[in-house]
Amino acid sequence: MPTASETVFNHNPQPVGCEAQPGRFRNSVKYIIHKLRSKRFYYLYFMPQSYPIYNPEFYTATILEWKHLLKPDKYKDIIIETLRFLVTGERIRLFGFIIMSNHLHLIWQPLGEYLPKEIQHSFMTRTAQKIKSDLEKITHPY
Repeated sequence: MPTASETVFNHNPQPVGCEAQPGRFRNSVKYIIHKLRSKRFYYLYFMPQSYPIYNPEFYTATILEWKHLLKPDKYKDIIIETLRFLVTGERIRLFGFIIMSNHLHLIWQPLGEYLPKEIQHSFMTRTAQKIKSDLEKITHPY
């Protein structure tokens, strides 16, 4: 019988003691967990790191007082650059977006370990900092 440390690093998907038995689902996870509980130890490789799966969501961000801040293309490019950062960093799956002069709509899905509120915070913070730094350089006509 293998020790617990040998069991953790054993990558064989068939644990010891999973012989075929009539009327049992030999390779099912339920059967394997049943066999493991009866031996009072657990094979840890059956417990992969899993994160919650979020559904795609519709997200809207508006400019304060509906000012037409996003009219220049350079600010739209900042938003697109931030979205590209989130997609390539595997934080979101982006299904679609539209950027208007005073607000934007996104359809995205959080991926991995990232919570939706963390992604929204990251998106808004990164975008706001870049637009603010540009606005401090010039006097915006809008």
